[in-house]
Amino acid sequence: MAVTTNSYMSYEEYIQNKKDKTVKYADDTYAAAETAAGTARDTTISYAAGERARAEAVAGTGLSDATKAAGERLRGSIAQADDTFERDKVTYGQAAERLAQAGLTGSGFSDNMTRDAFASRAALYSDANRTYAAEKNAAEVTYRDAMAKAESDEAKLKYGAQATYDTTMTEAAGIRDKTKYEAESDYDAGILALREENAAKLKEYTDGGYSAHTIADIDANFSLEDAAVIKDANMAALRGDLVDSVNYGTPEEIAAAVKGLDTLLNKENIERATYDNLMKEVKSDPTALAAMYKYGMVTTSEYLKNLVDNGKGNSGVVNSGWHIRGLGYGSEGDEIEVTIGGTEYGEEKAIKTTLGAKVEEDMVGTLNQLATGNSESTPKRASGWSVFWGGDERRSSEENGQLVVHNGTAYVYTQHGWFSIKGDGVAAAFLSDSTFAKTLTK
Repeated sequence: MAVTTNSYMSYEEYIQNKKDKTVKYADDTYAAAETAAGTARDTTISYAAGERARAEAVAGTGLSDATKAAGERLRGSIAQADDTFERDKVTYGQAAERLAQAGLTGSGFSDNMTRDAFASRAALYSDANRTYAAEKNAAEVTYRDAMAKAESDEAKLKYGAQATYDTTMTEAAGIRDKTKYEAESDYDAGILALREENAAKLKEYTDGGYSAHTIADIDANFSLEDAAVIKDANMAALRGDLVDSVNYGTPEEIAAAVKGLDTLLNKENIERATYDNLMKEVKSDPTALAAMYKYGMVTTSEYLKNLVDNGKGNSGVVNSGWHIRGLGYGSEGDEIEVTIGGTEYGEEKAIKTTLGAKVEEDMVGTLNQLATGNSESTPKRASGWSVFWGGDERRSSEENGQLVVHNGTAYVYTQHGWFSIKGDGVAAAFLSDSTFAKTLTK
């Protein structure tokens, strides 16, 4: 019996899937936000690094150009100082000549003029070098300021990018966690409602009894665990009813109870495994088995096999007597008629059969024990319930006709000793009319 859908499990799966999808959506949204924020941050950081590199390049070019220009100006100033020095030298020489022509020699004037020319050039050199040093220093200060600004601008951009990323991710995490929390809360509420509904339905099904719902209904509407609870409760009730029928009912009532199992199985109110287990238990009880045999629910051979398998093949006390017609003194091959039950011979109940071989000596003690309670004592007359005919006369005072059953085979004691009775009909009829201790318990 296959169940293709299960409303309980389907709804539980729906609730679970809904939660899982929401949680996955929250995680995916967070991951997308993280990717986008990370990309934006990295782009800004990369831009900041590029801007710093460009600023550094511009500053470096500015420093190089300023230093080069200052150097060119320095060289120009030096050249101009040298040129002035040379002109002064020419001017001072001409003046010296004029002094010499005037007879003013040795006065030291020429030397003074020469010293003045050198001093003037040295002063120009010094001014040129100071100007160069000042311009170079100014260029370097400008360069350092530009480099510091470039570094500061990059740091600000990086800090802002990271701060924006952190803020974005904090907000995204909050949305994600809120969505997950709501999904978990919805799931818990859904499962709680499902459990409450299931508890009410579980009580309904359990109280309804084993014949109120099919196994397919139970499997389709409950979890595996709850379905097992219902089945266990139903089967306990079913077994209790069955035990009561076997222990307190008539054979007809017992047979009806056992037939009820077939009805429950056919209507799919119980599983095949449950049916098989209950039938196995019923067939282990000789009283229930006898009722089934009397109402044609088991064959003769099956009836005897179950009794023998359960150790009841030579047990029981017969409820009524038996009649044996045509026994005579007893010989192998004699055709006889055996009637079990009642105190008068009834043609309609007679079992026509034949005597088998005489029993071997090693079996005699066992059969004597069953018939007399003493393995050494052969029957002197039939037991209290037995009534029989030997030949055409009723011989109730003689030992002829004592009937016993051992391990599913019927035996009769005659004036010639113990003989088996062919076939299993007599043994089955004898045992089915016997009283056994009840073995089924709740």
